[in-house]
Amino acid sequence: MTRFWVIGIVLLGCFLLGNACKHCVSKEQCLEEKPLTNARGNDCPPKQICCKTLRGSFNWIKSEEQVRPTKISEVLVAHSKERLISRDQQLCGLSNANGLDFRQEVTEDQSRPGQYPWVVALFSNNEYFSGGSLIAPHVVLTTAHRLVYKTAEDIMVRAGEWDLDSEEEDFAFEEREVKRITIHEKFHFPSGANNLALLFLYEPYELKKHIRTICLTTPLKSYDGRRCIVAGWGKRKFEDLDNSAILKKVDLPVLNKNTCQEQLRNTTFGFNYQLPESFICTGSGIGHVCSGDGGSALFCPVGGENSHVYEQIGIVNWSVKSGQTTYTDVGMFRTWIAEQVLGFVN
Repeated sequence: MTRFWVIGIVLLGCFLLGNACKHCVSKEQCLEEKPLTNARGNDCPPKQICCKTLRGSFNWIKSEEQVRPTKISEVLVAHSKERLISRDQQLCGLSNANGLDFRQEVTEDQSRPGQYPWVVALFSNNEYFSGGSLIAPHVVLTTAHRLVYKTAEDIMVRAGEWDLDSEEEDFAFEEREVKRITIHEKFHFPSGANNLALLFLYEPYELKKHIRTICLTTPLKSYDGRRCIVAGWGKRKFEDLDNSAILKKVDLPVLNKNTCQEQLRNTTFGFNYQLPESFICTGSGIGHVCSGDGGSALFCPVGGENSHVYEQIGIVNWSVKSGQTTYTDVGMFRTWIAEQVLGFVN
């Protein structure tokens, strides 16, 4: 059994590293340990990979408790607050708290330039239509309902963006084409249940200060009562006609599911409304989650309210004027996400 989950890790490592390896040699055959940056070096023979490279490549899926897993799926869904995302060994979900362009003035409901570097914008026919989050250099997590009538060829992913109407930031956005769309097989459009999708890119992003990944929360982890953030280019107010050009920042309290269901029953959904199992909710906060924010990440500070490191717990599904917003519960789908990433061959 141990051999099978090790092989599973190695296969995932191959495409995360851009097919840097074919299989892992045994411990006895392992060459001198090399850093990740030398994974493609000449002193690593064909179809082999150095031990240290293998270990370093999977910091993002180690379990928080460092418990030895027994199945491939358990290895893949295991989570860590640390992930190897660049040569500098930065954290996934690491924000730039003060932004990267100090010349730009922002309002209370706007993010600073480069503040949340995992946020991506999705375009079709040169028009913004949805948000998303970079969860691996070649994988974007977003919502399914915004992709129903689109093909991979219709979509362009833009990372490192802040002001959609300007190119005067101190950093440049980067665009990637989409190779494949994977929508959850149990997505139910009328209710919004299981509303998530993955975009696999032809070319991975090189991670840097203004383009980073975000880690995903673990199953059953509760953020009830905590204040979390949505960053997106949706409308600033429900009555606005146009989306925001500058990346918004909306600060919101996470609601208990029972509380959310009771509040939504007092809206047009009616007394018999049943909250889908795959939903989590937020209440009214600073700013509004509105039309155009679909697919954007709901992310929460790790290690305290003032932490500058975040993990994604939800994907914007839909909201109502009374202030409640529903999200796809990311933790519930950690296994599904990992299985799709494992099965993708670039």
